Amino acid sequence: MERAIKEDLRKRAGNIETCYQCGMCVGDCPAARFSNFNIRRIVGRFLLCSLGDIFERENIWDCLLCFECAMKCPRSINPALFIINLRYAGVLLQDINTLLKMSKIIKFAENIMETGLSVPLTDNLINLQREVGIPPRSVSEDALRDVKRIFEKSEALEYMKKVSRNV
Repeated sequence: MERAIKEDLRKRAGNIETCYQCGMCVGDCPAARFSNFNIRRIVGRFLLCSLGDIFERENIWDCLLCFECAMKCPRSINPALFIINLRYAGVLLQDINTLLKMSKIIKFAENIMETGLSVPLTDNLINLQREVGIPPRSVSEDALRDVKRIFEKSEALEYMKKVSRNV
């Protein structure tokens, strides 16, 4: 199965095999600046190693999908699109690192959908905000309804439910 998925990734990645590892993609990468994320290294591993090796050794979830790498690539490769497909491959292969990360992302998304906020408002957080003078946060009912509509229209809910069954 991994071989077929890797071949599918090669097709979706377009001309990824023409990468000559110049490093232009890493130079302006905000994820590389603030984490151990290195798209050049990930592409190199993809060309030389198994997908399992990538999922085990690289955090493909640190990519911010800003597409700076695609704009800088002299070979017109789109590494960000490759990362999106690599994440999907991790879900298909039931990779434990991918599934654990997905479960955190799903909880994050569920919180946004339920409250409109990315971080749950715990008593500790509310007390801390009060101590430093930050006003309490809330989201209007209209905004929350809009957020829920976005989740429904984008089919993100269905995708999260599908992934949750595999986590």
